Amino acid sequence: MTISQRIRQDIASPFLDIDVLNVVVHRRAVIYDEARLPGYLFRSGDYFVTDGSGSCVYRAVNADFERVWAGGEWAGEKKPNS
Repeated sequence: MTISQRIRQDIASPFLDIDVLNVVVHRRAVIYDEARLPGYLFRSGDYFVTDGSGSCVYRAVNADFERVWAGGEWAGEKKPNS
């Protein structure tokens, strides 16, 4: 499974004509993400994903990806002032 397929599977769009990848931002994680994301330990090959209200990090495991870190609404936390 590719990272794009994992994101599409994990994040269901309520609108059938909207591709989830057009709504979220995903990129390779960088070492600096470790300093920005409390509790995240960087590993080469990780992917950072955000939709603006929450973020998560996926890590390649065998032929798939699993979520190894989540924050904001992804982790069930509400942002201040929401």
